[in-house]
Amino acid sequence: MEEPGEDPVPDEQLRLIFTCCHPALAREAQVALTLRLVCGVGTAEIAKALLVSEPTMAARVARAMTKISAARIPFRVPDVGELPERLDAVLSVIHLLYTTGHTAPLETGLVRADLVDARCICPGSCWP
Repeated sequence: MEEPGEDPVPDEQLRLIFTCCHPALAREAQVALTLRLVCGVGTAEIAKALLVSEPTMAARVARAMTKISAARIPFRVPDVGELPERLDAVLSVIHLLYTTGHTAPLETGLVRADLVDARCICPGSCWP
């Protein structure tokens, strides 16, 4: 049970991921938008990870942002009771983030340390 004043998601970046994975958006849009805006993954990389074309992915992210604006979805961290309905999308984001980080063909190598370093997701809160 949650103590009064205790944050159910103590990590700042993870809170942002839960916030972006709003159930008013389609699951694919939740994942794409979160990877793009919170995790800094490029549209081309997201498209590759989700097996769609880059223009399709760009349109998906743009539609998600438009829907958030039009529906006036508030930017707030979900309450503890709202976390379970967002968990599947959050886990997909984290999985795709690490997958993309380990399969990113860049001029400097195959691994993107900025995406696969565990401290990027939980800086100081859950990893030594």
